[in-house]
Amino acid sequence: MKTASFLLLGLTLAAFGTGCSSPVQSVGMETDKLALSRTHPRTAAVQTNGGRPTNPLWTSQIADKDLAAAIEASIRKNNLFAGVLKLGEADYVVNATLVNIEQPMMGFNMTVGVEIVWSLTAKGADKPIWEKSIQTRAKKGVGDAFAAVTRIRIATEASTKENIAQALAEIASLSLP
Repeated sequence: MKTASFLLLGLTLAAFGTGCSSPVQSVGMETDKLALSRTHPRTAAVQTNGGRPTNPLWTSQIADKDLAAAIEASIRKNNLFAGVLKLGEADYVVNATLVNIEQPMMGFNMTVGVEIVWSLTAKGADKPIWEKSIQTRAKKGVGDAFAAVTRIRIATEASTKENIAQALAEIASLSLP
């Protein structure tokens, strides 16, 4: 009887341990090499807001530092600006405010929606040069990952990756002073 109780307890703990959410990873949100219409010869800094760390007992979330790292890496990979510097040192500030993440609680196919409000502001300016809310969605199924928490995480990463790609393409199309 004691052995059965310990076995049941062990199986229960193992089930809960594998069902914990993991935070979204910045590398999963980085864009691939994009075909941008132009690049800009000045520097940019990245500022993010609205993110929050993941609670292991809930769904994967996006922390500000991870979103910033993904945007910075994507800007560098695509040479959108001449360089990425710290706030206060760059010619422009790319601001990304995470407004909403829509995630399902369960299901075989997990569709996640991400909304980010983007802006680009020149150093010392009061108003942004460009501002836009971008909404993206990504779907991941059992073929992508068996565990539901993993499907939610990779769908969140994929939706954010697409959001970043759209924002960079829009910024590339701007004629900057």
